[in-house]
Amino acid sequence: MTIAKRNTISLTERVSYGSGDFASGIVWHVSTMFLMFYYTMVIGLNPATIGTIIFASKVFDGVTDIGMGFIVDKTHSKHGKARPWVLWGSVPFLISGILLYTVPDVSTFWQLVYVAISYNLLSFAYTMVNIPYGTLTSLITQDQYERSVLNVTRMLFSTAAAMIAGMGTLAIVKMLGGGQKGWIFMSIIFSIVGFICLLLCFKNTKERVKPAIKALENRPLPLKTSLKFLFNNKYWVIVLAFFLVQNIASGVGTAISTFFVAQVASASASLTTESLMGILTITTVIPTVLCMVLALPVIKRYGKRNVAMVGTVIALIGSFIILIEPYSLPLLIATNVIKGIGGAAVVAILFALLADTIEYGEWRNGVRTEGLIYSAGSFGAKVGTGFGTAVVGWMLAAAGFVSGAAVQPESAQSMIVFIFLWLPILFNLLMIIILYFYKLDKEFPRILADLAAIREGQTDK
Repeated sequence: MTIAKRNTISLTERVSYGSGDFASGIVWHVSTMFLMFYYTMVIGLNPATIGTIIFASKVFDGVTDIGMGFIVDKTHSKHGKARPWVLWGSVPFLISGILLYTVPDVSTFWQLVYVAISYNLLSFAYTMVNIPYGTLTSLITQDQYERSVLNVTRMLFSTAAAMIAGMGTLAIVKMLGGGQKGWIFMSIIFSIVGFICLLLCFKNTKERVKPAIKALENRPLPLKTSLKFLFNNKYWVIVLAFFLVQNIASGVGTAISTFFVAQVASASASLTTESLMGILTITTVIPTVLCMVLALPVIKRYGKRNVAMVGTVIALIGSFIILIEPYSLPLLIATNVIKGIGGAAVVAILFALLADTIEYGEWRNGVRTEGLIYSAGSFGAKVGTGFGTAVVGWMLAAAGFVSGAAVQPESAQSMIVFIFLWLPILFNLLMIIILYFYKLDKEFPRILADLAAIREGQTDK
C-alpha cells in the first residue's frame, strides 16, 4: 500500500476537521475583534488596563500551551493522543465563552478581577481544545499536499467564523436588546454553536500517523529533553518567529478595526458602525475565501514559502493604497480586497508550515513531538495576538482615549488612524524577511523518504 493511498482524506473528514476551527473561531474571533471595544465602550473600563490584562494573560496562556503540548504527547488512548482532548475540552470552552461577557455590576476593581479570571478561563479552555486540534493535522496525514488541503479547509471554516463575527456580532447584539444583555445572549448562541462543531470534529476525524521508530512511540521523554530537541529544530524557530509577527499584526488589526470603523462611520452621514463593519468584513472575507481555494494548485507547484512571500508582498501593497485617503470608503474597500487576497496566501499555508517542521524534527532528533511543536508555535501565536491587542490599548491610553465617550479627543483619533495605517506595513516587511530563511519545502521530500526507509527497515525485520 502506498503512502498516498493510505493518507487519502475523505471530504467528510476534511469538513469535520474544518468545523473544529469554526468552533474555536466563532468564539475567539468575537473576543479578538470586539473585547477591547466591549470592555471600554460598554462596561467602561480603561483601555490600558484591559490591554495589560490581556497581554499578561496571553504570556501565561503561552506557557500553558507548552504544558498542554507535552500532555498531548504523553496521551495514549483508544481515541488517539489529540482527538480525546477535543472532546474533553468542549464543555469548559462552552461555559467560559459565556462567562467572558457576564461582567458583574460591582466596583471597577472587582470588575477588573472578574475580567482577568474569566479571560484566563477562556484562554485555558481554548488551549485545552486548540492545541490538540492543531496537532491533528500532523496525525491525520504526512502527505504535504493533503496537509495543505486540511490547512486550507480549516482556514476556510475559520474565515467563515470571522465573517460571521465581523458582520453579525454587532447586529446580533443590537437585535437581542443591545447593551450588556445583548452581548451575553450573543455569547450563549455562539458558544453553543462552537460546542456542537467540536463534537463533530471529534467524531469524524482519525489519527493515522505513527513514529518512524516504533520503539520510541511510547518512550517517556523528559520535558527538558523535549525542549532541547525543539530548539534544535531550526525551521520550527523560523516558523515560531513568523507566527509571532503575523499574530502581533493580527492582534493590532482586529483590536483597532472597530475603533477605526466607528471613527469613519461618525464622519459619514449615511453609514453606521454596524453597516460599515459588515461591508469591510465581507470585502476582506470573500477574496480571502476565493483565493485560499485557488491557492492549492499554486502551493503544490511553487511551494508554501514562495506562495506566502508573494501573498505578503500583495498585502503590503494593499496597506500602502489606503495612505492616499484614510477616510475614503472606495479606497478602504480596495485596500481590504487586496489585503484579503494577499492574506489568503499566508493563512492557506500557516499551520501546514508548522506541521512540516514535525517531520524535520523527527528526522533530525529521531523523536516525534507533535503536541509540543504545535503548542510552542501556538505560544508564539497567542503571545503575538495578546501583545498586539495590548499595544493598541497602551497607545490609545497614551493618546488620551476616553472610555465610553461617543466622540474622542483629536489626539486619540489621530492615534487610531496611525495604528490602523502604519503598523501593518511594518509587520508585513518583517514577515517577508523571516520567510526568506525558510527552505524546508525543498528539503522535505528527501526527509520524508528517509523516514519512510526507516519504517520499511523495521517492517522487514
